Amino acid sequence: MLFERWRSMDPAEKAALVGEASVGLRELGLAGLEQRLPDASRRELELRLLALLYGKEIVRTLLGIEVPDESVRFA
Repeated sequence: MLFERWRSMDPAEKAALVGEASVGLRELGLAGLEQRLPDASRRELELRLLALLYGKEIVRTLLGIEVPDESVRFA
């Protein structure tokens, strides 16, 4: 039934569904990081999420920021 519904969706409906899922996944990722790093700033959490999603090398290359391991806190 679910697959039939997906097949019947037009591209705009599918894009909206994917967009909503993406936002939900981002919020879930930030909540998990916040739980593990309760003293981290919002900026630090977002940078760490970017590193988890795209890799530390991408964050370093695009933003010029070195994202340390979770056990190391930002200064």
